[in-house]
Amino acid sequence: IGGDAGIEYVRSIAFAPHDPLTVYVGTEPANLYMSTDGGKTWTDLSIRRLPESDQWSLPYSPRAGAVRALALHPAQPDLIYGALEVGGLLKSTDRGENWTITHDGVHIDVHGLAVHPEDPNLLYAATAGGVYRSVDGASSWQHLTEGYTRAVALLPQNPQHLFAGPARRVGHEGRILGSTDGGATWTLAATGLDLPMEDMVESFVISPHLPDEILAVRSGGSVVISPLDGIRWRPLDPHIDSVHSLDIAAQ
Repeated sequence: IGGDAGIEYVRSIAFAPHDPLTVYVGTEPANLYMSTDGGKTWTDLSIRRLPESDQWSLPYSPRAGAVRALALHPAQPDLIYGALEVGGLLKSTDRGENWTITHDGVHIDVHGLAVHPEDPNLLYAATAGGVYRSVDGASSWQHLTEGYTRAVALLPQNPQHLFAGPARRVGHEGRILGSTDGGATWTLAATGLDLPMEDMVESFVISPHLPDEILAVRSGGSVVISPLDGIRWRPLDPHIDSVHSLDIAAQ
């Protein structure tokens, strides 16, 4: 991907909702690429042309940034959201031909995204300043929680039910919060975990292939799992300690 573009890492991958051959990849340093032939060839979507790109950065790599998460929506397949660390929230309404970026009303350091399954304008962003919610397609934002946060997720079968994984400091002293009213109120959802956690939640995994449970990938490399009808976390496998990303495929 990207030829001589200087890509160090692929940070995010998303497939088009109605076309399994179309895939989007976000990288570090921050850029976006699209393939329409299942990954055989790639097109640079040129987000580096945005005038704000010279301000994108990472603590360990100035003038770089990373596209940490991508979100697409089946009801509006031309719509793409991207989480930019550190730079704001990317948005395209034409499959990546043109892009806008916003950090007005939302923390500039965006790590994760969750979009309502029926309303593409309703989305949640996990940021270095907590979780934010937009009901108008990222034009304006409401600040919901505090704390450095890399992960936010909602249940597709009940999108009012949310999870977030804030921490007191980067990579350490994390906890898990839950909301059952779309983010208006939050309570601790960490039964079974020793708090504060030694690390923090990097991502949540919610899959139609595992409809009654939720998994959390921790920054220390372990994975925990809980039933949804009564949160009680336990190790997925005590011998697993070096996981960075996880998804569930159909059998």
